[in-house]
Amino acid sequence: PTASSNSPVCEGQSVSFFGDNTASGQTTGNSYLWGGPNGFNDIVKNPILSNATAAANGTYTVTVTNQFGCSLTATTPVTVAPPPALNIQSQTNVSCNGGGDGAFTIEVTNGFGFYLYDQNGNINFDGMFSGFSAGLYIVQVTDGNSCASSIPVTITEPDPTTIPDAGQDQTLCVGATVTLAGNAAAVGTGTWTVVTGSGTFTNANDPATTVTGVGAGLNTYAWTIDNALCFISNSDNVDVTTTVLPTATVSGTTSICNGQSSNLTLDF
Repeated sequence: PTASSNSPVCEGQSVSFFGDNTASGQTTGNSYLWGGPNGFNDIVKNPILSNATAAANGTYTVTVTNQFGCSLTATTPVTVAPPPALNIQSQTNVSCNGGGDGAFTIEVTNGFGFYLYDQNGNINFDGMFSGFSAGLYIVQVTDGNSCASSIPVTITEPDPTTIPDAGQDQTLCVGATVTLAGNAAAVGTGTWTVVTGSGTFTNANDPATTVTGVGAGLNTYAWTIDNALCFISNSDNVDVTTTVLPTATVSGTTSICNGQSSNLTLDF
């Protein structure tokens, strides 16, 4: 008799067994009894073991009994290979919002022979992928036994650089305390600068800094948010207008006798 199978197979696939009696004149009238690991047994000539697992590894025996009642056995080994076990060996997320410099490397910690890495048709043999924007990517790896498994990779990106808002224009009297009202930079670094006029910032990186030395008239300040890594710089201006306090003079008779009246004139 002979015994064979389609081994090796991958976990979850079916093992097909093939038994035969090759003795001359004995192609018919035979009975078959199969036995193997994990309690496997069957009485058909060519049985199938569905959804095979690692427990099916081992040697299978078929006993063939011919029409004359004579029996002999044959054996065949079966290997059920596990799917490739995958890890994300390294990952680089997108450095700037909207960019495309994401990258990752997939490694296999088991499997057999060579490995084919397939990311939606982007195929290589080293598991290294680059040039990705933010998103979810699936990589399927197939080994030398044609066993395959997949792993998801999520590439992230930082939030967009904060758009600057320098706040509302202000009109104040000369000498009043000037407090600016820029927005906080969630992404990037904010800095106040003088565009026109004068002024000294208590803290040029504080969006709500106070300003001293503000000149009379129009003073324009810029709130700039820079993201040096992404080569992004945007500004917004605010106008602070200071007005001079009025000077008043009084003219007329200021010395009079009790009971008299006087006309006074107030000039600005």
